[in-house]
Amino acid sequence: MDKRAEKTSKWDINDKIHSSRFEKCQRMILEEFPGNDHKLLDIGCNEGIFCVQFLKRGWQCYGIDIRDDLVKKAKEKGVKAVVYDVSQKIPAKSNFFDAVFIGELLDMVEDTDSVLDEINRVLKRNGILVVTVPNLTSLRNRFTVLFGEEPWPFVDGWKGDQPHLRVYTLEGLKKQLRENGFKFIKADGVGLGPFNLLRKELKPVLTEMFPSLSNIIIAKAKKA
Repeated sequence: MDKRAEKTSKWDINDKIHSSRFEKCQRMILEEFPGNDHKLLDIGCNEGIFCVQFLKRGWQCYGIDIRDDLVKKAKEKGVKAVVYDVSQKIPAKSNFFDAVFIGELLDMVEDTDSVLDEINRVLKRNGILVVTVPNLTSLRNRFTVLFGEEPWPFVDGWKGDQPHLRVYTLEGLKKQLRENGFKFIKADGVGLGPFNLLRKELKPVLTEMFPSLSNIIIAKAKKA
C-alpha cells in the first residue's frame, strides 16, 4: 500500500486554495463536455467533494481513494467509489471515462508513468485529463530559494505531513504528459505566494496568464 498516497487524504477539503482549484478544474472539464451523459473518474477522491457539481448535472461519477472511511463518505454523496491503491491497475474497463481528475497526487507516487499510462487506458479517445501538481518554479519558491531556504512543499507542506516525492515545473509536466500519450491543451494555476494579498478578482486572472509562477499548476490534456 502506498502510504504517501494515504496521507494526501488528510488535507482540509474546505481550504480556500482547494476550493479555487476545484472550480478551475471543474470548468476545464465542463467546457469540453457541457452535457449530462458523461463519466468522470476522480483519483484520490477524498469525500467526493469534487464530483458534487458533476453529479448535479447528471454525470456518472466514479471515485477511488486509499481510505475506506473517505470512500464511504463519497458513496453517501452518490459517487461510485471504491478503495484503491494508486500503485495498482485502475479497476475500470479501457476507454470508459470521458474525463479524469487527479489532484496533487501525481507528485506523491513512485511510478508516475504507470499512473499516467493507466489513466490513458481508461480514458475514451479524445477524453480529458485534468491534473494538478505543486510548482517548483512558483513565484513563492523563487523568493524562498533566493534567500537560501528550501522550496515549498518540502519544508512542511500545508499540514506538515505531506510526503512529496517530487515537484514539477510546467514544462516538465507537459513533457511527461506527451510521453504518456496525451496532447497538452492549456494550463492554469492557483496561488501567487507573496502576492496572495492581491484583490481576489486579480489573482485568478494572473495565475491564468502566468501559470508557471503559481503555487499549484493545473494542466489540461487530451488523450491522443
